[in-house]
Amino acid sequence: LRKSVRPGEMLERCVEIWKKSDGKSKGMLDSLTPDQENEVGHLLLIRKERPKELSLHNSYEKMVQALNRKR
Repeated sequence: LRKSVRPGEMLERCVEIWKKSDGKSKGMLDSLTPDQENEVGHLLLIRKERPKELSLHNSYEKMVQALNRKR
């Protein structure tokens, strides 16, 4: 994973995999609430445009928290 995915692309890759890996017909990210979608999109945007503002680890943790909130 370290060699094939650059740190700046890690969250985008996670989201891409989450979309496919839910085991349900639509995928995990397809069943998000609008608030969850907005939060995930916002975190991806911050990491892409201002990566020093939010570490990769903190971004991932926040994303997981958003995804685990009751839908």
